[in-house]
Amino acid sequence: VCSSLGLGGSERCMTEMLRNMDQERYEITVQSLIPVKNMNVFPEYVRVINGYEGFEECNEPMREFIPKAVKAGQFRKLARKSIYWYQVTYGKKDYTAEFWKAFAAYIPNLHEQYDVTIGYGPGLASLFAIEKVPNGGKKILWVNTNLVRSGFDLKYQKKAYMQADRIVTVCRNLLRDMQGYYPEFAHKMSVFYDMLDIPGIRRLGDAYLARYERTETPRILTVGRICEAKALHLVAEAAAILKEKQIDFLWYIVGDGELRTQLESRIQALHVQDRVVL
Repeated sequence: VCSSLGLGGSERCMTEMLRNMDQERYEITVQSLIPVKNMNVFPEYVRVINGYEGFEECNEPMREFIPKAVKAGQFRKLARKSIYWYQVTYGKKDYTAEFWKAFAAYIPNLHEQYDVTIGYGPGLASLFAIEKVPNGGKKILWVNTNLVRSGFDLKYQKKAYMQADRIVTVCRNLLRDMQGYYPEFAHKMSVFYDMLDIPGIRRLGDAYLARYERTETPRILTVGRICEAKALHLVAEAAAILKEKQIDFLWYIVGDGELRTQLESRIQALHVQDRVVL
């Protein structure tokens, strides 16, 4: 189970892990909760389900949701969505916890039977794997980001980790973090490093060589999601400091994320649009 099948780093790592699983021994299903248009490419022996009932409201803007809910007479659902939107927007609460409080009752159980269910990532994927797959066999919860820096409510997420058979982190730093947050579950925690297709990455890199005008200006390239967990929200401030010190540079940011709009505004406000290219 994963939140979405987008083109992000965690999805690519999950795909590579599945490529390395023995298709003769395992029958694999990937259940995405939030449907996406630009989907990652999975091995042909993996069954992929893009979207699950009840998650369509997850990223839907209020201006689109309100008329639809009123027309359908879903006033209770509208009230829940309004509370969820307010808590996330103004209360700065954990959006996965608030979404689950508001909409878990509308999400049906998955009745297929599995020997192992993996909640690939904290938040929605883990909550779904634990609570909505009653015939899911052994439950393994994957942790591929720092829960505190990513804004998760440790107390709320604890109920999922309490019921997990195993908790897997993708590096030793995250293992230490998780052991600090939940020492009572340390006995069922371990590390499983992300798998990367190094030859494939090199082939893709060689297939597209960007043509830039040769210049003496030093150029910086950052690839990643524009969010607080990746610290890319600090790009404008960092660029402003470099510019103030009269250091010549051009900084390319390849990526998208929930803080892109704020970063664009900050770049304009600090007058570094001549130095930072999104």
